[in-house]
Amino acid sequence: SDKLSALIYEKGHSVLKKGDIHVIVIKDECIQKYNQRNTLEMRYVDEGLCTNCGICYTQFFCPALNKKDDRAHINSNECLGCGICEEICPNNAILGGDNNEYQ
Repeated sequence: SDKLSALIYEKGHSVLKKGDIHVIVIKDECIQKYNQRNTLEMRYVDEGLCTNCGICYTQFFCPALNKKDDRAHINSNECLGCGICEEICPNNAILGGDNNEYQ
C-alpha cells in the first residue's frame, strides 16, 4: 500500500489514506459525467510490458481491472477511460488507444 501511495503521489494525485486506500481525490469534473465511448481513451494492458506485479488489480480496486489468465486485464465494458491505472502502473504497461488484442 505504501508503494501504491507513493506512485499516486508521484503522479500528482491526492490520496486519502486510512490503512489501505479508500478514496482517490482528483481535482477535476467527475469522470462519470463523460460519455465513456466517445470522449475518453480506453486503456489496455500491454502483455509484453506487464510483469504481473498485481498493483493495478490487487491494490487499486478499479472495477474494470482484474486478473485474467494470470495477467492484468482491463474490461472494456467497465473502463471509464480516466487513465489513473496508466499513471500508477510501475512498468508503464497500461496504455491508451486501440489495440487489436483489446477486449
